[in-house]
Amino acid sequence: MQLRGIIYPSNGKLSRLQRLAFHHNSLHGTIPNELTNCTELRALYLRGNYFQGGIPSNIGNLSYLNIL
Repeated sequence: MQLRGIIYPSNGKLSRLQRLAFHHNSLHGTIPNELTNCTELRALYLRGNYFQGGIPSNIGNLSYLNIL
């Protein structure tokens, strides 16, 4: 199954999320800044999509993130 559409900012409400795997789908749009509210995020897989723009600069504030 392949996901299509955008990453909704409401995903940022998942504050205890540790792993988010959206790689190799048909996602587009921008990567929402709200993902930085997932303060326990350790791995964020986004490759193989159609995002516009860059990675939010404040993603560097996620101290546990070691896979991007």
